[in-house]
Amino acid sequence: MKDIDKDLQQVVLSVTQDKFFEQHMHATLLISYLCLPAVAMMQFRSLNCSSFDTTVGHSVEKFLRVDTTIDCDSDEYESIRSYAWAAIAVFAFGVPFGTLALLLKCREALMHDRSTPLTRATRFLHKEYLPGFFWFEALELLRKGYFVGFTTIVFR
Repeated sequence: MKDIDKDLQQVVLSVTQDKFFEQHMHATLLISYLCLPAVAMMQFRSLNCSSFDTTVGHSVEKFLRVDTTIDCDSDEYESIRSYAWAAIAVFAFGVPFGTLALLLKCREALMHDRSTPLTRATRFLHKEYLPGFFWFEALELLRKGYFVGFTTIVFR
């Protein structure tokens, strides 16, 4: 009898852990998916400087567009710029590639129409596509991040 109770506890624990993983993974992916364009835009905006002609010495000074108290030739701006590029690498490119890695991990289950905690957590990313195109939403995330960054930098 004790063995049956122990086995039942293991099954319940496993199901509970799978459900916990599924719910939290889904929420994390959904938040990252929805926030990517706005966060990427803010990260790229921290690289934009505007030039201003000064009346003293007829020189041109550059200031950060989102905070004109920061001179773009200063050490403070260089620090901001370094952090911005790191954030862009981690978030604007990390989220799409992390999403792709998760989708690739579920590829086998998706191709054979099997439900796993990971396929259920990532369902909103692949349910609208044929199984062979499960990866397409990760490409769309990369496109969104690139488009936001490109337009923010080019159309200053």
